[in-house]
Amino acid sequence: MASLRRSKRCHLCGFLVCARCVRSTGQAPASSETSRSSKTGVKYSQAVHVCEHCMQRIDDADYDSYCATEGSTTPSLIQPDGPNVEPVSAVIAHSLSQVLSTTSEEEKSVVVRVIKHIISSTNSGNFRADSSELTMRLVQLSKEHGFSGELMHFEPQVVPEVTPKVPSGHDLYPVADGGGRQYELQHANRCESSVADTDDFEGAQDTEDLEVPENDEDDLGVGEVSKVVDAAHYPKPADESQRLHWIEEHPNIVSYMMNLPDLELLCNIACGELKCDAVVVTLIGYQVAHVVASSEPAWRGGQLPRDHTICAHALINDYPLLVPHPEADVRFSSMNVVRRDGIRFYFGFPVKVDYPEGGGSTAVGTFCCIHVGKSREVSESQYALMATLAGGVTRVMESRAATLLEGLDE
Repeated sequence: MASLRRSKRCHLCGFLVCARCVRSTGQAPASSETSRSSKTGVKYSQAVHVCEHCMQRIDDADYDSYCATEGSTTPSLIQPDGPNVEPVSAVIAHSLSQVLSTTSEEEKSVVVRVIKHIISSTNSGNFRADSSELTMRLVQLSKEHGFSGELMHFEPQVVPEVTPKVPSGHDLYPVADGGGRQYELQHANRCESSVADTDDFEGAQDTEDLEVPENDEDDLGVGEVSKVVDAAHYPKPADESQRLHWIEEHPNIVSYMMNLPDLELLCNIACGELKCDAVVVTLIGYQVAHVVASSEPAWRGGQLPRDHTICAHALINDYPLLVPHPEADVRFSSMNVVRRDGIRFYFGFPVKVDYPEGGGSTAVGTFCCIHVGKSREVSESQYALMATLAGGVTRVMESRAATLLEGLDE
């Protein structure tokens, strides 16, 4: 009993550890940058306790770029737009117009489908492009390029002008974990391997083609996924069983979604406007994240262990996950995509399909922007653009999944 009273709970992993194995930092943030942070005058309302293992993880992270770019310990994540920024609806219409000017007649059908999905998705959700303005611009685009008949049912409705109540600050453009991480981290204490669950979607396809990271200590058998030392386990959404059930209801859903031109077009638009290395769409199963579409060919068809993808953390939130410095974040600093591949920026939206029938939604994947080598800033208009296009991604996936089920019923 005496030892329990002397134990403390680590604020990172959540485990109770003995007082001798805990580093308490009083009123200052716990990190190797404690002395630097304390000079800013920012203090926590209570002492921060970190176990020796998590302290090692903090020390192993890379803070060089973070310290060089951040002006304070609590920077604004979403930057305000400049005075001459184009409306998001105009940006999307212009991007699609450029595609239409160079596409063949056969490929035009892809653009038409994407326009329909984007328009239908703007009827729900906040923080996106203005619905009526976007519809007006895209309908006008259809008239200019000779397919207005395809959008007859999408003519914008005339509504009375109302001065909207515009929220400000983070209420306008919320991000996941804006007030701090709301879940505990769980780490493996040693290198281990695990066989992928046979109930995962597409069965053996979830692991059989997975490129297993090299491991000098273990000989991994077929169907095993390597877990590198000290990589944080992925957090499970509250509706994990429900979202996996949606995947199980759609046999071969990964193959059916793979390299869809509709999804790749949405990725290309986002990549061009955010000026990032790649925008990808993922489907996330029990243990593996599948890249089903990407603006960068090298990412297409990729498979990542769920423990080693930032997207797994984006699944558990309603709002997008913005990570300007994953190398300085203990959740991600040990991941292969960060340590080995050099990702230094991540901005991802959960793709939430309507499920089950009768109401509700569940996240089955992500629509995310990634950049290597250097972090980026995200503006208000870029946030709205990604939110609007993410809605289009959701509609594409829902439509494709419905088509798959129709084929099974025939």
